[in-house]
Amino acid sequence: MKLKNGDLLLGIDPGYSNLGLAILKVTSKGPRVVKSWCVTIGKRGDTTGFLKRTQNIIDEVCEYPFVGWATEAPPTVPNRVTANLLWYSTGLIWAGIFRHKGLLPQQVAPARIKSHTGRILGIKTSKHWSPGKELVGQATALLTDEPSDGRTNHENDAIMAAIAAFLPKEVNKAKARWVKQTS
Repeated sequence: MKLKNGDLLLGIDPGYSNLGLAILKVTSKGPRVVKSWCVTIGKRGDTTGFLKRTQNIIDEVCEYPFVGWATEAPPTVPNRVTANLLWYSTGLIWAGIFRHKGLLPQQVAPARIKSHTGRILGIKTSKHWSPGKELVGQATALLTDEPSDGRTNHENDAIMAAIAAFLPKEVNKAKARWVKQTS
């Protein structure tokens, strides 16, 4: 996808309890956060309430004229209840956005978010260790040139999903900023 200055992107960190959302604007100086927020959308056993809250949030998000969107892919984990709830949540989000925009998402594996974070901060990652949520916040601050102190880790993951999917060259620019700041 060819992006231009002013284009908006949506990033999502799906969850069955907390949903991270971020609207990013493409600028010549790198991505900028237009809005990011985290919404508590449900709890186990409240399927109807969960569906209503999720659809209301998607209706609100789709008022933004974004040209592409990315979501952190739900993991397949041994805890089947959690994995099923995450896939349920993700399906509702995909269906809602497709209904409004006709756009399918770019999926970003959680490991990709962690590897981009490690690359930006000069930290070696492996299958046995990856950066935690606080380091993802540091990386998003470097990527957007904005402090991440007021954002939740769900918002930071949503920001990273959009950047990893649509603006991967920004990762190297953020790495250069980090090297400059720390040398």
